[in-house]
Amino acid sequence: MEVPVLSQDCSAAAFRRIYHKFRAVILRPSKTGSGPAFGFSDLQRLHLQTRAGDSTFVSPGSFTLETSSASAPQKETHNRGTAARGSKREAVLCRKRKHTTGSGPTSSSELLGARSIPKSNWYASFIVQGGQALDTLLASIPLVAPPCLSDARARHHRAVWWFIGRNSSRTALAGRPEHTDDIAHDGTWHLQVNGTKEWTIRPTDEWFGTRTTRQSHRGPVRILCEPGDILCLHTGKWWHSTQIPTQSGPDHLSISYARDFVLCDRETGDVVGKSDDEGEEATMTNIDGLFTTSFVHAGTIILTEESMPECELPVSNEPNCEVCESEDGVMCLVATKDIASGENLTIAKD
Repeated sequence: MEVPVLSQDCSAAAFRRIYHKFRAVILRPSKTGSGPAFGFSDLQRLHLQTRAGDSTFVSPGSFTLETSSASAPQKETHNRGTAARGSKREAVLCRKRKHTTGSGPTSSSELLGARSIPKSNWYASFIVQGGQALDTLLASIPLVAPPCLSDARARHHRAVWWFIGRNSSRTALAGRPEHTDDIAHDGTWHLQVNGTKEWTIRPTDEWFGTRTTRQSHRGPVRILCEPGDILCLHTGKWWHSTQIPTQSGPDHLSISYARDFVLCDRETGDVVGKSDDEGEEATMTNIDGLFTTSFVHAGTIILTEESMPECELPVSNEPNCEVCESEDGVMCLVATKDIASGENLTIAKD
């Protein structure tokens, strides 16, 4: 399967038609060039400008060091659960890791407030959201939204995700393991500002089961984004991971940013689906937890106490798991409902 490619000046109708079918589209610049005129020094300037105004540019707690040259290679954490009531069903899990340790920057201030770019190889991300900091950023970045997703065509969450990596080595620098995003949206568009980034995507079990994706192979699909390219992707329907190839130029930097969007009704301009940002400021962040990598049926024992990794499960008003004791006296985490692949595991509030 190849991801469809459209021009960035395509009509909203053309974009919707293709995106509705695949939930993945690459928007390429209509003219070849060096990409948007925005760089690392511009982010530093905005960081210092916001601090001078007694505000915070980067959302507290959102900075994540995806990986660095001093980090051990990241591996997915897989745990196979034993089936409940003699069933042969299994649950395969993956842990969302908040960060790795290494020689890269450990905070947004260390990254954006430094006099020079950290010279090791590293891959970091952070979020700018809400308030004056976001308004200042949106007035400065080269693209607030692609034309086919602007104005009444889509609503955007009040947050901008940034991904910055430096790689002067001969091998690619991998980010976090393959994952999906648990956000109420219709998709996310990623603009590659400087350097390059390689994506690897494949459909979730549910999306693969649709008529559209059954007509092609299951993946994975690799996409190389270059300056000016925009990847529009439903990050809840596609498993995805990224890596920073060897970067040319004096700084060896790859820079991209992303915004989540919800499509609007073409007639009324109203939001069609539910948004995490309806009527209020959204609070986006990276989390540390567990999610499924395949469909899990209700009643499946997902984990036992011996195999539970060291992370706390989020609580929810609509949990999908519960902790209980099996017939042989072993504490287990059991699915209380069918759980789609990529869904976070949650338990009830006390």
